[in-house]
Amino acid sequence: MESRPRVELSCHTYYSSMDGILSPQDWINIAWESGFRALAITDFQDVQAYWKAAKAVESLRREAEPEAFDFKILYGLETVLEDGCLIHLLVQNQAGLEQLYRLLEIARQDRERPFLRKTEIRAHRNGLLIGCPGMDGEFSEGLRIIWMTTA
Repeated sequence: MESRPRVELSCHTYYSSMDGILSPQDWINIAWESGFRALAITDFQDVQAYWKAAKAVESLRREAEPEAFDFKILYGLETVLEDGCLIHLLVQNQAGLEQLYRLLEIARQDRERPFLRKTEIRAHRNGLLIGCPGMDGEFSEGLRIIWMTTA
């Protein structure tokens, strides 16, 4: 079987309470050793793993041959819509990271449980890819197509 580059778009670290058991460092080491060239940290309702993930990638970069290093950490968030549907927000650029932090703040404001409304996501979608986590690891583009239309 031929090896193909892969990207894992939904990794929950131990910052996703009751959901993940591996550290960001563990995920990155496993991905690197398995031939993955990118990994998305998408903890549920949490972004605490980003700092450790960035440090882990930097450590790999220092150990690898400069021309051989080809690995990217993607930042994201798994959250829930008001109706209970799960949704993934993946950061494309610095503007997206800022919007992700803003949406996480909105999800937690004056609410019994954290959630987002579609209108809130639409208002803060710049720099984000938006989709639904699928069964078997696929990433559904349905919501991204609706919400990520370019001007």
